[in-house]
Amino acid sequence: MFSDEQLDDLKLRSIEVLKLNRHKKFTKPSSKLYPHQWNWDSAFIAIGLSHIDEELAQQEILSLLSGQWGNGMIPHIVYSDSSANYLPDENFWDSKKIKNSPKNISTSGITQPPVLSFAALKVCENSKDKNNSKKFLKEIYPKLISYQRFLNEDRNLTGDDLICVLHPWESGLDNSPRWDKSLQNIQIKNYYRVNRVDDKFIPKHQRPTDKDYQLYFFIAEKLKEQDYKIKDYLSLPVVMQDVMFNALAILSLESLITISEFIEEDSSQLIYWKNKLSNAINTKLWDEKNKRFYDWDVISNRAIDNLTLANCIPLILNSLSQKQIDSIVSHLKKNGDFWKEDGFPLSAIPLSSPEFNPKNYWRGPVWINMNWLLIQGLEKHGFSELVTELSNETIRLVLESGFYEYFDPIIGEGCGSDNFSWTAALIIDLINKHQTK
Repeated sequence: MFSDEQLDDLKLRSIEVLKLNRHKKFTKPSSKLYPHQWNWDSAFIAIGLSHIDEELAQQEILSLLSGQWGNGMIPHIVYSDSSANYLPDENFWDSKKIKNSPKNISTSGITQPPVLSFAALKVCENSKDKNNSKKFLKEIYPKLISYQRFLNEDRNLTGDDLICVLHPWESGLDNSPRWDKSLQNIQIKNYYRVNRVDDKFIPKHQRPTDKDYQLYFFIAEKLKEQDYKIKDYLSLPVVMQDVMFNALAILSLESLITISEFIEEDSSQLIYWKNKLSNAINTKLWDEKNKRFYDWDVISNRAIDNLTLANCIPLILNSLSQKQIDSIVSHLKKNGDFWKEDGFPLSAIPLSSPEFNPKNYWRGPVWINMNWLLIQGLEKHGFSELVTELSNETIRLVLESGFYEYFDPIIGEGCGSDNFSWTAALIIDLINKHQTK
């Protein structure tokens, strides 16, 4: 499908994007719109960097871990030392006043989807120097364990072993329709104007609405009011048992178990957490009647019935039944819910959904990280033809449209920020696999 020259050129251009966005010891998601370090962005970026410079990949992870809180939480933003124009800024979160937070660096007060341990394992697997890699993993292992403990214990708010997320930003899929009903229930007496800067760089119709941002800031303010300590989770504006977040936490546990064996550490606690969380997902978040995974709204105590691509992310797990695997894959095939015959895979929500918008953030566009995660799942369960097809279409999309943040699934047009780092990083990984077959 591609010539060697095309792939080599695309890889070189991907490397240039990562160089462009480099800031001292980490890589910005993009040079203008996202000027700081983001949690799951850096995890994906480290995977791409591991193919070209192992030291930079390790540095990316270490930089993110420098913002870790004393309770183990790895925040969703670690603020850089630049005075870049971004909201919410470091003053909004007031993190340095929190007892558990680092005092030499500013961070947000919430986390993001936990893919860091998986990324650390990938960096190791791509390493040419396994001794150096082992030394690195030994260094960061206690921090990764601490983060996992925070998720599996501190965020097990309801006692049923599922991890709770407390903000749409924690889910990584900010304005996804999966949040709509939960957000509609929030009553704000006095809306205040959020002075946005994102729509100075990106067309407004491609971003969340002003009302979305008012809600995001309101929820964050409520968390900040109680110093980010979850005293009474039912008093919070939103609490979701997010199936994608929980699936990624299990993937992290599987990765940590592999890492523990490599560095000769005891993995019994990790196995215990993994088994409990796997059982909880399959018990509470799987709907046998409709044969699909759901999110759960803890506040209203109901399943969230929106189907989005996030509901397919459990495909990355080892613990699924064949029935669950086949059900998820049926959604992902061409002419399924997320892939138009003459379009580009995979849209963030079903193409037939009344909320579908091909250019608006998490309400329709293709995201390269979601494609990449599902490629890992398809590969794990032996769907080699679909892996090849989805990988090729993902590469083709970037080859034809550029390194955008997200893409119109109908016509392939790039949307959001240009020169987006995780797009470049994960394309490097896909090209590398393509060229080594």
